[in-house]
Amino acid sequence: MSVFNVIFAGIFEMLFRPEVMVFLVPITGIAGFVYLRAQKLKAGQALTGEEREMLSHALHENENLKNRVENLESIITGLDKELLQIKANDDAKEVEDRVRRLADALRKD
Repeated sequence: MSVFNVIFAGIFEMLFRPEVMVFLVPITGIAGFVYLRAQKLKAGQALTGEEREMLSHALHENENLKNRVENLESIITGLDKELLQIKANDDAKEVEDRVRRLADALRKD
């Protein structure tokens, strides 16, 4: 066995005992949380004033575009309902005309 394998096996046996794992799992979770928060803070501080202004402008434009899409969706769905009503009225007129022609044909006979 190499020296590396012996050292690794010793560390493995030492760390992965139940009494150590009980404390190691929460500590690892806390350390991960702190690390991620630090990375987010670094990313937020890395922006210059111009970049923050551009980001703010992009977010505002995104919100405006969302509102426009919602308005267009409401217009389109309203048109669909109106078109369906027009189609229903056209169908009703066609049926009414057929009934009238049939009634006229029956009266003639």
